[in-house]
Amino acid sequence: MKRLRHLEGLRGYAALIVVLSHCAMAFWPALHGVKVPDPIPAWQSLIFNSPFTFIYNGTVSVYIFFVLSGYVLSVAFFATGDDESVREKLVRRYFRLAIPIVTSCLLCFAVWKIGGFNYVDSALPDWIKRFYRPDAALTLPGVFREGLVDSFLYGKGNYNYVLWTMRIEFFGSILVFANCLLLKGIRFRSAAYLIQAVVGIYMLKAEEWFYICFFAGMVIADYRNLVVRWPVSVAMLVVAVYLGGFHNTSLSYAFLGRSGSTGNFCYTVSACLFLFAALNNNIVIRTLSTKLSDFLGSISFMLYLTHSVVLSSIGMISFLNLHPVLGYGTAGLVSSIVTVTVSIAVAFMFRPVDRFAIELSRQFGLALMSKRQQIVFTPESASAP
Repeated sequence: MKRLRHLEGLRGYAALIVVLSHCAMAFWPALHGVKVPDPIPAWQSLIFNSPFTFIYNGTVSVYIFFVLSGYVLSVAFFATGDDESVREKLVRRYFRLAIPIVTSCLLCFAVWKIGGFNYVDSALPDWIKRFYRPDAALTLPGVFREGLVDSFLYGKGNYNYVLWTMRIEFFGSILVFANCLLLKGIRFRSAAYLIQAVVGIYMLKAEEWFYICFFAGMVIADYRNLVVRWPVSVAMLVVAVYLGGFHNTSLSYAFLGRSGSTGNFCYTVSACLFLFAALNNNIVIRTLSTKLSDFLGSISFMLYLTHSVVLSSIGMISFLNLHPVLGYGTAGLVSSIVTVTVSIAVAFMFRPVDRFAIELSRQFGLALMSKRQQIVFTPESASAP
């Protein structure tokens, strides 16, 4: 099936927003609604209370990742009905994720080992000082345990704090594949979707909202031929932008309530509407199909995995050296620009790792499926009654 180029672009911009989100949390936590001891500058309050904070809201980007995964992992199946491709994706999914994850853990461990994260005594916010402390019990065997096991089973992120999402990504993918295989040939899949949605929402906890995103992306893939007219797609995009900036203490969202489930609901709807807009609005499609969008899409996974080490090392070193000279605000801005720039460069450098993971997992999947077919279709079994 033809590669969905513009959806890769959407994933790339979502990854970039995660980087901006962590920069904001590292230097200006009040932009995320975190209480700080010092008076909050007026410009930070103005931005936080505006309806446009999606531009640095990494939380909604994570929801977008999961909705996109649900869509991309299932759309070929719904277009062709080929369940063998689903089985192949299922067996190769672990290796496709594990190789870049282990690489990012190795990078973090190497920088920690040489003392590249030595900033814990600074005046920076507590959030950034929690990670990669000099007294942390990090080991080389621990790198592989976390990269190969713990990040998938428990969502641990001792070696890379963004790995909490990998457990959800892995099991959410299995949810999508299972639905594709179990619902194949069922004429009224909409009824099965409705039952799952009702049961899922009834049993919802915080983490389960993420699995709803995979489910939603899969359903959108199944109904991909649903035509959304241009004015409706524009309205969807506007609502997506608004809901994507939700924070329960922001004045722009005060009427929506302050419960945690409200935020989960807003982010889920926002991510789905972003996908709808990316599938139906020609302006959005063209924007997400530019060379810049292609580039960001091609490095999106490595950008997500490696930006944490850049922010906590080069970004912090930049800030600590510039702060006495330029003042807090300017030093934070320059250090954020440095972090984004270097993170993109590092992600580009590690892009071959991602491509290697894709190719190796593909070859593994093809080999395993070929062996399975040889076992199933032996001459003896073919001649059996």
